[in-house]
Amino acid sequence: MLSLQNTYSLDEIVAFDERIKSQLSIANDIEYFCEPKLDGLALELVYENGILCAAVTRGDGLIGEDVTANILTIKAIPLRLRSSPQVVPSLAEIRGELIMHKADFLELNQWQEENGLQPFANPRNAAAGSVRQLDPKVTAERSLRFYAYGTGSISGVEFKSQEEIECKFAEWGLPTLGVSKFPGGLSEFQEKGLKLIHNRQKILYHPLAIRLENIGASLRYYEFIDSIRHSLPFEIDGVVIKVNSLELQSELGLIARSPRWATAAKFKPEQSQTKVLDIVVNVGRTGALTPVAILKPVRVGGVTVSHATLHNQQEIDRKDIRIGDTVIIQRAGDVIPEVVESIPGERQK
Repeated sequence: MLSLQNTYSLDEIVAFDERIKSQLSIANDIEYFCEPKLDGLALELVYENGILCAAVTRGDGLIGEDVTANILTIKAIPLRLRSSPQVVPSLAEIRGELIMHKADFLELNQWQEENGLQPFANPRNAAAGSVRQLDPKVTAERSLRFYAYGTGSISGVEFKSQEEIECKFAEWGLPTLGVSKFPGGLSEFQEKGLKLIHNRQKILYHPLAIRLENIGASLRYYEFIDSIRHSLPFEIDGVVIKVNSLELQSELGLIARSPRWATAAKFKPEQSQTKVLDIVVNVGRTGALTPVAILKPVRVGGVTVSHATLHNQQEIDRKDIRIGDTVIIQRAGDVIPEVVESIPGERQK
């Protein structure tokens, strides 16, 4: 299983497009398939004659962990592929992301704390920890989701594009982020997405993936998804931009363990400055002590933050956080508020 190379700015995304055109020796626009980059645990599901028979994590890209027993307990993952409108392939290696929705993550952490257990740092860790449980019953109790986005080996079915692959996944009954078929293209995609937000609805059933005609449209898609990311029910940390044509993907090939034909365009972490008004200690049911910073309320990533966990005394010492300090705050995994660092130059003497 491959890992994606990252880009961190609009200029780097444009440079990615320029490299592809140079490698293909073409000047025409490249058609891209874009979708939000889910921040979870990469999985490969193996279906034989439509029946789920194995599930493995990415691991080091060559060897992963066998998590079949646990994955079989997750209701969001179909145990059998739908055969209509055609027979399913004899072998289908389906790749995707195992995640936990934000609301389910907060509910799980509340349960952890109420039972004197260590809360998870972010939804990604919660999903990964849940699927690695020794007891599959624990995995079954967690609200885990899976979204398919790619393939390994497929027998008996041929595809011409990335868009076609994800549309076929939907026909097979596999969960995906949905492929936009709006006749108005990106403009209608954005308009309908914003309408859901303005109506105070979470974007979930609105299709989030789309085929776009060139890199310019892909840049606009990147900026739009960044603007609505906090309205999504799950955590994302960027968008994935892939060359849509599988023929061109094959021609472009790989660099080590990364494809030349795709990039993970990452969002910048959202941070804010505020003051530490106090540091208090929460006592769990088992007597576990957790220091918490009481903050001057500040908006971070669309949410007002007034407190942040400091984890333990060692973390406080390492970051040298004191009452009255000006600190940088961000939401870990866009969910849990955390203190990134103190600004010693702002400290009152």
